[in-house]
Amino acid sequence: MRRQHFSYELERAYYSQRWPQSALPYRHLEPYLRCWLDPEVVFGDKRVLDIGAGECIYTRLIAEKFKPMEIVACELFLERLMPAFRESGSRNLRFVAGDCFRLPFRDATFDVVTAAFGLRNLVPLPAAAREIQRVLVPGGTFLALDS
Repeated sequence: MRRQHFSYELERAYYSQRWPQSALPYRHLEPYLRCWLDPEVVFGDKRVLDIGAGECIYTRLIAEKFKPMEIVACELFLERLMPAFRESGSRNLRFVAGDCFRLPFRDATFDVVTAAFGLRNLVPLPAAAREIQRVLVPGGTFLALDS
């Protein structure tokens, strides 16, 4: 099988036909996350950005269980965020449409930036890494989960 690079055009075409209708459940992810880190320490009372948030599975888990000061779900297409937006009861959760190569935030805005299963789509990765570093506070934390 030939590796295919991420394409914004193909992603937009795919999701223009298949928008999610309801937010996906996330409770099963908590033990998995806890086996890697202490989420209360990493996220508690912090400003968190989740890039490539998709349907906000990890975003909602972090918002509801680990009490960040604020968490922002950032996704290329706002429509992917809509089910989670409609179903969210978290006051500390915001939803923003944005490109990971031109994040719509000021420098040094977030204590933590997360990316779950999206790094493979950030081509060229060094450009995305510079943008992530730009929005992190000095000494901030970047957490990525990918396969």
